[in-house]
Amino acid sequence: MSEHSSGFYSEALQQAIDDSKHIIENFAEIRNQISKDIKELENYLNSHAPKEDFIFSLGENFFANDEYEFSQRMDEYGQGEGRMQEEILAWKSDLKGRFRLFYDLIECNALVEVDGPGGPYFKDKNSISCQSKPLIECNFDVRKRMITHLPSFVKALATHLSSAAGLEDPFGEDDRPFF
Repeated sequence: MSEHSSGFYSEALQQAIDDSKHIIENFAEIRNQISKDIKELENYLNSHAPKEDFIFSLGENFFANDEYEFSQRMDEYGQGEGRMQEEILAWKSDLKGRFRLFYDLIECNALVEVDGPGGPYFKDKNSISCQSKPLIECNFDVRKRMITHLPSFVKALATHLSSAAGLEDPFGEDDRPFF
């Protein structure tokens, strides 16, 4: 084997570099583009969307505090402890009254009880916490996860606005009986 022009002796390593270099060499640009898209969407919404709150939930998820203990308690007692989390994208005003695109994370302690009436999830309402921050100010891991949800957020906002105006769903996904 001879050494490659980039200095790698291993052909497998050279192939991995060749396959990955676009991402590695352009990571800063990719990161900047995600931030730019978030800023552009916020500017677009400020120019065109009504200044009224809109909440778009990405759903709730349960996370066991300790997977092994949770599994044991579920097998033995039919219940286990953990945390519920709900991620939200929101169009709402900040403390200065400016409308911004926010990321909210709502968390609380929770219990899973398989046979519990009204269950299986029971939230401890006394433990609810909410972190709310303009999306553009969130760390990159949050921004890169949320960028994939922004198209659905925009469609949901448009559907909400068309419904508020008494119009049909602009995407033909309206299953409400009153239209």
